[in-house]
Amino acid sequence: MQHHKLGLLLLLSCLLPALSFLPSAAPARPSLLPAKKAKKPRPSGGFGAPASASAPPFDVSASLARSELLYDKLAASAFADVVSEDSEMPGQVCLEYVVTARGGTLPDWVPVAQLCLLLPSSGPLTSELLLPAAVKEHRRELLKAASVSLPSATLPANSVEYAVEPVADFMKLVYSAVYERDSDDTSGRSSTADSLAALGLPPGASQPEVKSAYRKACARYHPDRFLDATEEERGGAEAKFQDANRAYDKLSSGGGGGGSGYRAISGGERVGFFEVKGKKDDVAGTVGGGGREGGEWASAVRCLEPEVSRFFLAKAMANAKEAAVLNA
Repeated sequence: MQHHKLGLLLLLSCLLPALSFLPSAAPARPSLLPAKKAKKPRPSGGFGAPASASAPPFDVSASLARSELLYDKLAASAFADVVSEDSEMPGQVCLEYVVTARGGTLPDWVPVAQLCLLLPSSGPLTSELLLPAAVKEHRRELLKAASVSLPSATLPANSVEYAVEPVADFMKLVYSAVYERDSDDTSGRSSTADSLAALGLPPGASQPEVKSAYRKACARYHPDRFLDATEEERGGAEAKFQDANRAYDKLSSGGGGGGSGYRAISGGERVGFFEVKGKKDDVAGTVGGGGREGGEWASAVRCLEPEVSRFFLAKAMANAKEAAVLNA
């Protein structure tokens, strides 16, 4: 037994020098892949977790109230700038418009608000450039103003169109020509047959025939042609002229043909009526340095008299109803 142990010890003593010549383990080679980033711990959203801060909801009623105050401020500042003769800086001009809306349950343009635009009296900024931006800036307030004047109307924000017209044109060619006239008229609205007869047309006349007859009547009874006539002749011509305008207003939106009856009021004299084209985001960022206040230009809106809006809505609804009956 001792001889076997001695033999094993001698064998191990011979192998140990040989094992020392074996190669050691190869060094680790660097990886070609980027090191993985440590994942950030996700905040717990369970019960008891702190609530994330969120912006308060937009208060459109309060915004409209602020805009109405700003409207008066812009108009007053423009007036003060005009009357000041000591300033060497270029002045500012304040332009006021009536804003009309169409869409939803509004079958035709209906005036719903006023818009004030304050801009430099000279320079690259023009009303044509700024009006779409101003309407886009105040689209929520305009929709609120429309709902205040017309609470029974349905006005989806994504389908309402807007148009603007200078206040002076609206007062002369729309308010005085239609609202004051029809509000004082206790005999009721004329029928389509009466309107056709006023223009000398038979029932079923086409829209081109209506337009042609209207132009002939205006040319024949225009007040400028009766400056040297007697008072009786001038009065008769003026009555005929007003009848022709009233008939054309009726037939343009009712039984005589298609198109916008509101737009056709006073014929081609309303050159300042401007439809704001494009969606709400099409004009975003096109005009810098202004908006509501404090820049190169500013704008504000305010509500229109509800009675005026409701009058034109009733007129549009009546015309649309009569047109549907006649076209059925």
